[in-house]
Amino acid sequence: MQFSKEVAAPGELVIMTPNLPHGHTDGDSINGTCLLSTIDVAIKNSDTAAN
Repeated sequence: MQFSKEVAAPGELVIMTPNLPHGHTDGDSINGTCLLSTIDVAIKNSDTAAN
């Protein structure tokens, strides 16, 4: 996963780009990939920074 920014403020747009393993083409899908963990960590870090 690549992100458009290294540091972002809460509510700021950050673009995530998946890095597919070799052998995948532009038409391939990443269905079933879970980003919940990534989002959860970002929210927890945001809450910690506010305290």
